Amino acid sequence: MYNQAFVQSSVRAAPRLAPSADLIPTHQEHYWLSEYLAGIALEDGTVDWRAIRPEEFHPSIFPHLVLFDVVEDDDGNAVDFVYRVMGDRLIEFAKVNMTGKPLSKFPIPNIRDSVMNLAHRAHETRQPVFSNTRSSFDYEKSLMTERSFYPVTRNGRPCVLALITVTKPPIPFADLFSAATLPPAEIEHFRVLETPHAWV
Repeated sequence: MYNQAFVQSSVRAAPRLAPSADLIPTHQEHYWLSEYLAGIALEDGTVDWRAIRPEEFHPSIFPHLVLFDVVEDDDGNAVDFVYRVMGDRLIEFAKVNMTGKPLSKFPIPNIRDSVMNLAHRAHETRQPVFSNTRSSFDYEKSLMTERSFYPVTRNGRPCVLALITVTKPPIPFADLFSAATLPPAEIEHFRVLETPHAWV
C-alpha cells in the first residue's frame, strides 16, 4: 500500500525522485549527526529519543533540525507528520513556524511533497534516507537542499528525526519567496542507508 502511494505521490511531486547508491552529503552537519546516531542506535538501526543528549550535538545542527511525530490511522499506517521541533534556520527560510502543525499544511507544495515522501520512506522502511535537491534560478545560480531522515521512537511512539540543510541562496532569504513560486527542482536524488552511518 505504501509503495503504491509513494509512487503516485512522487509522480505529482516536484522534483522527480531518483535513487543514487553513492550519494553523499556536502554539508558536514549530516556526517556529524549520522555519526552520533550510529553510536546510540539499537541493533535494528532505530534510535530511542531518550538516548539522545542534545548537549552532545554539534552547535551547527540545531538550526536545521526537525522532529516529526508520526500520525497513524487505525490500521497503523502513517497518514501525516506533526512538527514537534523546527530549527530556527528552517523557520527563517520557509517564513513559517510549523511547530505543532502537520506537515500536510506546509504552505510550499514542492517542499511539502518532497519532505512527505522522504519521511514516509524513513518511517516505513525503518532505515535512514538522505536526499539532495537543487533548484535553479534564471541567472545561473542554484539553491541546494540536503535532507537526512532517521526513524526514532519517543515514549514508545514512532517519530522521524530530520536534518535539513540549505545552501545560502543567491538572493536574501527575506526575498526568496517574494516571487510567485520557489524555483522548482528538476530532480531529487535520494539514498536509503542500511545504518545511520553508512556513507561508504
